[in-house]
Amino acid sequence: QISGRPPPIGAGHLRAACLCSLGRPQDARDVLMQCRELGRGNPEALARQMALEAEVLMLLQQYEDAIEACSVLIDSTAPGAPSHVEARLMRGCCHSELGEADRAFEDYREALVLAPERPDVHEASGELFLQHGCFQEAVTAFTTAAKLTDVMSQRLSYKRGLAHLALGNAAAALKDMLRASRISPNMALAARARDGLGALQSAIDGDFRHAHVRLNVLLHAPPPPATDRLPTLLMPFELAVYRGVCSLYLGEAAAAAQDFQAAADLAFQDFESSCFMELVETAQRSTMSAAQTSLSQQPGQTVSRLHPDVASKRGVECFGCEASYNIVLCQLMMRQYRGALDTCQQLLAQERALRDIGPHAVCLIHFLVGVCSLALGESADQAAREAFTKSYAFDPRYVDDFLR
Repeated sequence: QISGRPPPIGAGHLRAACLCSLGRPQDARDVLMQCRELGRGNPEALARQMALEAEVLMLLQQYEDAIEACSVLIDSTAPGAPSHVEARLMRGCCHSELGEADRAFEDYREALVLAPERPDVHEASGELFLQHGCFQEAVTAFTTAAKLTDVMSQRLSYKRGLAHLALGNAAAALKDMLRASRISPNMALAARARDGLGALQSAIDGDFRHAHVRLNVLLHAPPPPATDRLPTLLMPFELAVYRGVCSLYLGEAAAAAQDFQAAADLAFQDFESSCFMELVETAQRSTMSAAQTSLSQQPGQTVSRLHPDVASKRGVECFGCEASYNIVLCQLMMRQYRGALDTCQQLLAQERALRDIGPHAVCLIHFLVGVCSLALGESADQAAREAFTKSYAFDPRYVDDFLR
């Protein structure tokens, strides 16, 4: 520019890459738009241009445009080229974000066929399996990636631990988290996961008092931020639920009810704060009008940084209903029948959340209304009869078990 001539295309690409690293994808895209004309007639420059454009479009969450850029790159490069494989992975990731799981798996399978010796391809496949609930396949993919590198990194150990935990294998998950924390003692995510899984293992073994103490320590320590695309395991609302369960088994119903209510409140707070953060990031990535468009989509919004169970408003509402159900059980244990009945009535008012959970939820709540009404004495006998009838109409199992 000093000499009055435009900089070479390579300089523009380097600048775009630097802007991406600085968290400024929109500026990077502007630079790449200026580089387009300079790259005409140069296949190598064009391939690099399309690869950078696809990456920037992914960061801007413009997945359909990113898919188009990846497709151009795939068509213009040899199948065995590293850029071809990476384009396959990037396009598959975009398909996954758009909910097109079949197309995502097709691209990832093709990448594995083209580069079976690359551990990063197996690791990326494991992440896709993990995201779509194929947990055993995720374990296999992460194990294969570790074998190809001759060492199990703390990142792979952590991800495989998540897959083991999703399969219900807490012992294997704990081993992976212990390995991750040994490899990298300063990895706060792994240390927290290790301690949390240790507490869960204590509860599984029936040592609820020890588990309660360990969960209490974790609840009073702020969760470390997620790094390197690794999610934080055991968020505060989850720890509150587990501590409540331990209190329930220890016969401390009042403390358990407090924990279940705290869990619902924490989940709602996490959702609200994460929605705000994503809106701020949207405003930083694009113009204010785009941020306003995102605001208008908030009722059906899914927050990617949160646990899937509470990543949407409807998910938070369903979780709140489950917490309230646990509170009803605590109130029944404390013989607070009027309070339990009031909580059940509040639950029945959450019609949308109950529909999302399923008909068994309404059936169970009507049954609990009947139990509470029956416990309140003869004045509530008619209400109990009506509640049992409604429960029986949904599913006879609870009333039949009660009558036995």
